Amino acid sequence: MAKPETISKEDNDRFAAYFHNWAKSHITCDRAGKNNFYEKQGQVATHLIRDGEAFEVQQRSRFGTPQLLKVDALFVGGTGSPYRDGKREIVDGVRVDDYNKALGYYIQVKGDRKFQYVSANNVLHVAKFKEADQQRGISWLAGGMNSGRDIIDLTSLEKQAAKIHSALAVLVKRKGDSGPDLKTTLGGNNSATDASQIDIEGAMMIDTKGDIEDVDLKTSGRPNLDIFKMNDALARDICWNLGVPFEWACDITKAGGANTRFIMADVNIFISELQRLIKSRFCQPTYQWVIASGFKQYRETGGQMGLAPGADPEWWKCGWSTPEKVTVDIGRDGKLLLELRNQGLLTDERYYAALGQDSKTEKTQSILEIKQDMEMCASLDVPYEYFRQSLLSKTQGLQENATP
Repeated sequence: MAKPETISKEDNDRFAAYFHNWAKSHITCDRAGKNNFYEKQGQVATHLIRDGEAFEVQQRSRFGTPQLLKVDALFVGGTGSPYRDGKREIVDGVRVDDYNKALGYYIQVKGDRKFQYVSANNVLHVAKFKEADQQRGISWLAGGMNSGRDIIDLTSLEKQAAKIHSALAVLVKRKGDSGPDLKTTLGGNNSATDASQIDIEGAMMIDTKGDIEDVDLKTSGRPNLDIFKMNDALARDICWNLGVPFEWACDITKAGGANTRFIMADVNIFISELQRLIKSRFCQPTYQWVIASGFKQYRETGGQMGLAPGADPEWWKCGWSTPEKVTVDIGRDGKLLLELRNQGLLTDERYYAALGQDSKTEKTQSILEIKQDMEMCASLDVPYEYFRQSLLSKTQGLQENATP
């Protein structure tokens, strides 16, 4: 959630309300009318991990309000896209200058094979760039792709073998035969009418003509449970390349208490890096674009619509509140945060941010609840101080009982 950081508290409240009203609606935010801004953040995170990049094109509705259009990485560049534009080189659908700075993108229009050039000023390209001349993102799963294919292949082959071996296999030996005759079918012949054939549950038929000397039923050890150990080893390779602990992604039941805390700390590093990219390359540019569009609309309509500019020339300053961190020690961590807050070592703003909450929203709700309690006490002719003292006594008693 956006938290403007200008010098004016009034401007911060106005900017935050204006942006939230735009961001919470999938109609005003999304050109396709499917997802609001907060849902789009989840989409960007998914595409970052899977594709290595995410694209959002800045457009405007017929009323002039800003809207975002999601574009799959598959439709940026690709087969049929140009390789040069005059003197400018085009790398994987990205037009670059002499210093490898992106000038624009060639985006394939759905429904035909034509490419449309879109200036980089109107494209939010969220990716993690590691090389100086890198123009496109690389899937975070790239290093584990082969292991992923191996898991799919091995699992598929093991399923196929288990199905085949689950069918009843019979070795039939007849008198005078040179060797055993293997008779097995998977579907059987339920439509057979010949009395000389025996149909056993549609899984096998034995031709009873002639003298049968011996019938031997064959069993199998399929499925082989060792395949799970192999898949775990391959999954560890995928997790190592992705940068997340295997225990968190696949099986955390075997981790002990201390190990689990270390695993969660490692997970938070991964999540923090993902959040940093989304905030710096998607959230912040979108906030600046929406607020600036509000200023423009305000000027063009003579103050009838849009957003009035504020007093701070650095109006673009904005922080972002993130969800609560993943932890297995919510009791211990929560108590520590509360003690730091009570001792004045942690501001209310940072305290609520650590819980994934907005300070102003939570305080407003607390004040409204106190107001409602006072009104109820007045309607019942009960002094509010008595009611408040009763609540404090109960809370203190609960704390004393919880103290070891």
